[in-house]
Amino acid sequence: MNRGGFTLIEVFISVFIIAAGVGSTFLIYQTGARSFSKVREHNLISQACLSFLGVIDSVDLFTKTDGEGTYGDVHYAWKAKEVAVGPVTVFKSRSVRATGGGSVFKVALFAVEVRFECGTSSEKMEFKQLAWTRNE
Repeated sequence: MNRGGFTLIEVFISVFIIAAGVGSTFLIYQTGARSFSKVREHNLISQACLSFLGVIDSVDLFTKTDGEGTYGDVHYAWKAKEVAVGPVTVFKSRSVRATGGGSVFKVALFAVEVRFECGTSSEKMEFKQLAWTRNE
């Protein structure tokens, strides 16, 4: 007698194949979502780095040597230390507006270290910043 249908073994094998396909599809999706999240976080950190360079230009490093802030979802903390490469350079400006023989400026090079954090990602950036101030 010939019956139409599948045996129990055939059904188990087909269910196993379908489950393996669905499981691997889920793993691929999960890995892609995690990668996308990491790329997004690193992109935000890169944007915060560029923004921070504008922030540090407006800071008087002779009076303020650390700080923190946020840029969107990115938190950053920074420290600056005067690089000990010798005596502080002093020069006179001979501009037309200067009175009394010119203005005296103090110039120094600072090593700046910044740590950026966004979600589960963090980056550290180090650079040198030239700073000057007018000595009154």
